[in-house]
This record gives sequence, C-alpha cells and structure tokens, in this order.
Amino acid sequence: VDIGCILSFGILRWPRRALLIIKRLFSSSSYGTKRSSAVKYEKKLISFFKISGNALPQFDLILLGMGEDGHTASLFPQTESVREENRLAVAVSLNNKINNDRITITFPLINNAVNIMFLVTGGNKARTVKEVIEKKNSMLPSAMVKPENGRLFFLLDEGAGKLLKKS
Repeated sequence: VDIGCILSFGILRWPRRALLIIKRLFSSSSYGTKRSSAVKYEKKLISFFKISGNALPQFDLILLGMGEDGHTASLFPQTESVREENRLAVAVSLNNKINNDRITITFPLINNAVNIMFLVTGGNKARTVKEVIEKKNSMLPSAMVKPENGRLFFLLDEGAGKLLKKS
C-alpha cells in the first residue's frame, strides 16, 4: 500500500440525496431467507449494472470498516464467505454472534471497485491496521481487499494508525 494513500482522520461529507439513492438501490433488505436474499441482491446488482456473462459490477466507491479481528463487510476470518469467488453476494451466519444472520458482498465485487476506502477508528484496532497495511501475506479479510484496477485508501484516526511505521 502506498503510504501516500493513508490519510489522517477527517470528515467526509456526502450530499444527503446521494446517500439516499445508494441506500435505495443497493439496500440489502431481507427477501425471505438470508440465502434467498443474497441471490436476489446479486440479481439486483446485475440488473442495475446491466452486466452479463462473467462481467462484474463496478462501484465508484466502496466504503468499508474494519473490525478488531480483521473482518470487513461481514467477511469474517476463517469463514466460507472469504473464499467465495463466484458469487457477488452471500449469506453469512455466525453462530457466536447476536443478530448473526446477514448478507454481504464478496471480494470479487469489492476488489472490482474504482476506489475502496477503509474508515477505521480506535486504538483497539491499531495492531490489525498495522498487519493489514504492512504485512504482505496476512490472511485477515481486511487484507484481502486488493483492488484489481482501482485505488485503496485508509482513513484512520490517531489511535488506529499509532503503530504504523512513519515515513
């Protein structure tokens, strides 16, 4: 990761209308079971982006968070969803979490974005941030975010970035 892409904490301002449009078009609202919801959400993406064959939808920007365990976008360490290569959206079930059933997009879709930005806050995530940014072969889901032809940015507060090497 180019250290120039790591930004200090700041405020992102989006027009309220843009956020409403994104939520309306790409809300992952439940349509029955989580598995059927994931299939329907995938179809919704394919339809909106008007893609066919093996083409992938391409978002201009995907904004992600990062958990202390390195998860992102409900893609948790050592789960089947992190290895998914053919689907755009999948159901995720975590037996040890409250409200554990959800759907998420997969790495092929995430990594096809033009811009991907992590927004990470808190000193409790500093070790994870350091591993994701500085370790080349990390198996953490956040480290698997590697844009194919896009750019990756990190927006960190002081706590989350405190262990990074200074350049």
